[in-house]
Amino acid sequence: MTPTAEAPAPAYPQSQVVAHWVVLILIVTQYFMGDQMSDAFRTMLESRADDVRTAPAGVALVHGIFGVLIGLVMLFRLVNRLRHGAPPPPPASRAVQVLGRAVHWLFYAVLLAMPVAGLAAWWLGAGWIGNLHAIASKVLLGLIFLHVAGTAYHHLVLKDGSVVRRMVPSRSDPRY
Repeated sequence: MTPTAEAPAPAYPQSQVVAHWVVLILIVTQYFMGDQMSDAFRTMLESRADDVRTAPAGVALVHGIFGVLIGLVMLFRLVNRLRHGAPPPPPASRAVQVLGRAVHWLFYAVLLAMPVAGLAAWWLGAGWIGNLHAIASKVLLGLIFLHVAGTAYHHLVLKDGSVVRRMVPSRSDPRY
């Protein structure tokens, strides 16, 4: 059955759509703070007193708060998805559907693990955990690339618009 005005394409609930865009905004902000945060972390490790909480705060505090917010919003999204499921995948080859599911589950894993690793690195003064956090940020960039590429593939190649409609609903959509 092709979606019509009476039966729009399956979409995520509005709470999931809002959470998706909030996480995106927070991630973009985090990347702009990345170099400053690395500098603050390095300074903290080099001048470490008995208590790492005496180290430079500023950007580290903001980065930490935003990281915790990302973790909390992703936890909300995960619980919501486990309780209510997700819309069925859009029409595509089995390989594309498997890749799409894998990317989404990896988003949950990475975006829940990164705040934990970042906080642990800071509070424990553990450079190796900070390195894991930095590696995870590169993995996250790869996932974002795959996510955007998948959306573009559906929108520009398959011309089904189904993926875009899930997260960018139109004002005429009766669900919004």
